[in-house]
Amino acid sequence: MNIVKLSDLDIVNHANSVKYLEWCLDFVDSKMIMSKKLKSFEMNYLKEVSLNDEISIAKNENIFTINKDNKVCFALELEF
Repeated sequence: MNIVKLSDLDIVNHANSVKYLEWCLDFVDSKMIMSKKLKSFEMNYLKEVSLNDEISIAKNENIFTINKDNKVCFALELEF
């Protein structure tokens, strides 16, 4: 479980779009990224998250989701 911090926010007080990607990439084996095996990625923003929201990050193979209140807010698919 993660808590959205002040430094995660953008000008409209929602998590910055780059933060979603960073949160997910923190769960990837760094060797896969550093070896330049990542071919592409697709991101889908479904619902914004805000200051102090509790979020969870789930991984299923190469698909990541960021969830709040058991609802998917963001999905990321990595293609290696």
